[in-house]
Amino acid sequence: STSRNLPLRQIIQEYSPECPCLLARTWRFPSRGLVVRDTCLWSLVRFVNESTLLLYSIFTKKSSFWWTTKYYFCYHIQMTELVLYRKYRPKHFDEVQGQPHVVKILQNALKLDRVAHAYLFSGPRGTGKTSVARILARAINCANSSSAPCNSCGICSEFISGRTLDLVEIDAASNRGIDEIRAIRDASMLLPVRAKRKVYIIDEVHMLTKEAFNALLKTLEEPPKHVVFMLATTEPEKVPETISSRAQHLRFHRVPDEVVAQSILDVGRSENFDI
Repeated sequence: STSRNLPLRQIIQEYSPECPCLLARTWRFPSRGLVVRDTCLWSLVRFVNESTLLLYSIFTKKSSFWWTTKYYFCYHIQMTELVLYRKYRPKHFDEVQGQPHVVKILQNALKLDRVAHAYLFSGPRGTGKTSVARILARAINCANSSSAPCNSCGICSEFISGRTLDLVEIDAASNRGIDEIRAIRDASMLLPVRAKRKVYIIDEVHMLTKEAFNALLKTLEEPPKHVVFMLATTEPEKVPETISSRAQHLRFHRVPDEVVAQSILDVGRSENFDI
């Protein structure tokens, strides 16, 4: 709070000196001429993928009552640094390491237009199950290619940035109940918004409850033509046979040590590390 009149820009500068890149844009909004009296409150709401979504709510207090005017500021600011595993995560089938059998099967299915309605990816952690699922989701819906994602068309860009409604990723470890699966079952009946097919990626699917598996079973037995399910797990033995038998099961192998070593060297050269 302050006893003197300050412009909105100066108030935000004092409260958020760590965000100079944001401040330069803030004053461009139609809040010109606004003078904040007594109190200014703002809050950071959430982050989205590689870009930061900032939502600021400004409430001003005038005299003895709260002024009802609210100002919202939303930005997508590209972050300058990413952890290496996200920066070098495979975005194309050719970049997947140590799983040539899986890549070959999926590429042939795309070329022949024989993509299954459900896939079960199993294997140790860090072998590329979720990454391959995301690549396959883009390849199925790519506007420029039928055998691999171009990563440049509108659909691919939306899938990569997470701005699409046609790709739904769920962590079954924290969404393991029957209510979550019922919501998926009901939503799968709706047609895709922009993509050719709607894709559901369920990670750690073995964590679902028995009731949740039973609710998912009917959808896997008679899936809509516009839906593809991709289930990923590190413990395939815990997935009921009624589920695994209705999906094409692809087993991911542990990546050989020499492949891991070469990948580390390649990343080190790209980042100018001394190894």
